Amino acid sequence: MNSMKQNKPVGLSREDLQKYRNTSDEKVRNAIEKRSMVDDFHSDALEGWSDTALSEDNLRRIDKKFTGKNYLLLYITGTMILVIGLLSILLLNRNAQTGLATATTSEQTKIRNLERTDIVLPPSIEEMEELPKSKQIKALTVIREFEEQRVINEQESSKSEEVVTDLPIHTIESPQRPEKTVRETIFGKEIYLSDLKVLDYRAYRSKPSIQTTQLDLTGTPADQSEPGKIQEDEFTWKTVDIPYIDYLEKSMYIFARGNNKKALARFEEILKTYPDDVNALFYSGLCYYNLNEFEKATIVFEKCAESRYSNFSEEAFWYLAKSLFAGNDLERAKQILAEIRDGGGYYSKQAEKLLK
Repeated sequence: MNSMKQNKPVGLSREDLQKYRNTSDEKVRNAIEKRSMVDDFHSDALEGWSDTALSEDNLRRIDKKFTGKNYLLLYITGTMILVIGLLSILLLNRNAQTGLATATTSEQTKIRNLERTDIVLPPSIEEMEELPKSKQIKALTVIREFEEQRVINEQESSKSEEVVTDLPIHTIESPQRPEKTVRETIFGKEIYLSDLKVLDYRAYRSKPSIQTTQLDLTGTPADQSEPGKIQEDEFTWKTVDIPYIDYLEKSMYIFARGNNKKALARFEEILKTYPDDVNALFYSGLCYYNLNEFEKATIVFEKCAESRYSNFSEEAFWYLAKSLFAGNDLERAKQILAEIRDGGGYYSKQAEKLLK
């Protein structure tokens, strides 16, 4: 029995992380790396801790601050280093397709600030209950659908060019049709973050940014402060403006990793500044769906489908129908599914199957 307990992987402690950075003994480092393989969280934390410039003094000051003044966040003292390690990876992971400049070495080694949603979620989101994983709309599914649609669109575009080249030119009189109001839409510039499609609003907004609250880890170094005395300025919340693309990039990474609650909190922050943001509308809809909030998913998918940017129109209608179906609004679901089926688009066969 004792041997079984000893063989059970236990993950990493803070001492393991500190030892990993300070030792040059490969045997010790390999042993710690094996313990980190207990799950992805510990593995990512070890990698992040190796890259971050946060000192052990910083961590001790954080411990004192949380222990002495905020019991609500007491549990953070044991896991803060893991969170910081993960965030280091988030900020260093740049997708080549984003068009963003690569961070310099000095920028990568700066101490990263934690955002409020990295630590505390809004109660309304915290109370939500996730669907079983088997019923969720996974990021990998959405990524696959985006890729398949892209290939189909490229093939259809190529066929259209060939057909137009071979056809003779005729003058055809247009039949008389009743006037119909057509909503003007734009297919905007797209980029991919964490392999997920997003509209690049940098082409349509002047210096877009998101206002959020961060944990300020700067302050008086521990070796310069009086023993046992916590400096008031060494641990504070501050309101900052983050470039929209940077905030969105981190949000997409969190969504891609399957953290629906944290991703939703961030998409809601975007919608506070930009209520019509098509990226936040679409992906918050997926989060709501995965969190068993089908009525809220329906609302945001409808707004996304009505956006002046048509980049997510087809997907938004499909997931709107699925949300209505999951929420037992069967009549509306059937109506939209029939439109998708008759439209002959990417989701037409899936719509026909769901109708049956």
